[in-house]
Amino acid sequence: MSLNSKLLAIQEAGVRADKDGKNPHFKSTYVTLDNLLQVVLPLANKEKLVVTHYVSERHLITAVTDTESKEALLSSFPIYAEDPQKVGATITYAKRYNIGAIFNLITEVDDDGNTASSAYKDAQDIFDEDKPWMGPFDVDNLKKAMVTLPNSFLNADDAVRTARSKYKVSKQIEENIRNLFK
Repeated sequence: MSLNSKLLAIQEAGVRADKDGKNPHFKSTYVTLDNLLQVVLPLANKEKLVVTHYVSERHLITAVTDTESKEALLSSFPIYAEDPQKVGATITYAKRYNIGAIFNLITEVDDDGNTASSAYKDAQDIFDEDKPWMGPFDVDNLKKAMVTLPNSFLNADDAVRTARSKYKVSKQIEENIRNLFK
């Protein structure tokens, strides 16, 4: 049986993970990671699927691997946070969303992303997979362009907008661009 056949069997079971977490500050509810794992892991184990997580290049990667066929399905979630507490919150949030996406379990909007989402400057960058990440070398090239073509950039916002049109831009790189105008 293929990995997709096993995932279909789990999906056909019609299992649901109910929102059991409460965020009193934002008056919201969400599916906790513990609850999600209590629903998913017994089904995955029955189908001989292993769920693992790891971080690679500032992304939380969730892998579901079929122990029989060795097929794997991956889901990736970017981590832009710098503060360790926000990184931890983002990882927990990412695990929930990656698992929910792979097993097609979360169907309601989860309204507990406040801590994790505060790490994101601009959501348009998150899902634009075609763009490369802007790095320090690219900022240096931008700086050279500003010197040789001084009328090209009117202000920091214009420079950031230009950078975002060609690259995914992290908060740190955006700060570096803005510092060019100080």
